[in-house]
Amino acid sequence: MPIFFVAQPYIGTELYDIYQQEKLLGEGTIPGTFIFHGWHDTLKMTADELNEIQSNASRGWIAHKIFFYLKPKNFFNSLLPKFKTLADFRYSFGVFWMLISRNIKGIFKDIFKGK
Repeated sequence: MPIFFVAQPYIGTELYDIYQQEKLLGEGTIPGTFIFHGWHDTLKMTADELNEIQSNASRGWIAHKIFFYLKPKNFFNSLLPKFKTLADFRYSFGVFWMLISRNIKGIFKDIFKGK
């Protein structure tokens, strides 16, 4: 399963030094460390643009997988054999629910826009 991150300039990393050199860090305090959301602009893109790319990639992958497994052949041949125990099912459902709940608005927006 792919996970799409937004690179963060953590103190002590080469990326932090580059951001500091380019004066991209700003003066404010970052609200928190969250790998799924960028807080800093780059020289080429704003943080909002980076976050939109990350969100679109994540939603696109989830939507693709949902439609893939809705086909009975794919469901029975590819997905169902992965569940060997009840714990496998519970874990997978938990991951699926987390991904869906984080991306549900965007997924439906993409579906109804025809993407």
